[in-house]
Amino acid sequence: MISDIKEPNLLNTWQGLGGEKLTPFSENVNDSELNGAKAVWLDKMFRAVGGMPDNNSLSGFSKAGNTLQAEIAMSYFLLVHADDSTLADRFILGYRLTPNLHPDYVSRTKCYG
Repeated sequence: MISDIKEPNLLNTWQGLGGEKLTPFSENVNDSELNGAKAVWLDKMFRAVGGMPDNNSLSGFSKAGNTLQAEIAMSYFLLVHADDSTLADRFILGYRLTPNLHPDYVSRTKCYG
């Protein structure tokens, strides 16, 4: 049950926000040897939730409703282009990357930890 959540969880965090097509990462997120697998997983999740915004532009991420795609894209690009898995690991674990979310949502999902 969602009210019993003690730590963030990918599916609970994105429930009702477009995350119905997400599937949890099945490997150890803390294993830095799996960064390639994380990149592949993020790419699959990006495509599963709709891929590029309707206007086929990065500016489309700023429109309401595209925060899931934006957070996946931020995670992917930092991982692939800077070899930094910080955002990818946080996203995989169910943390939100967007600041200043509604306190009730944060409390319910534990999305900030």
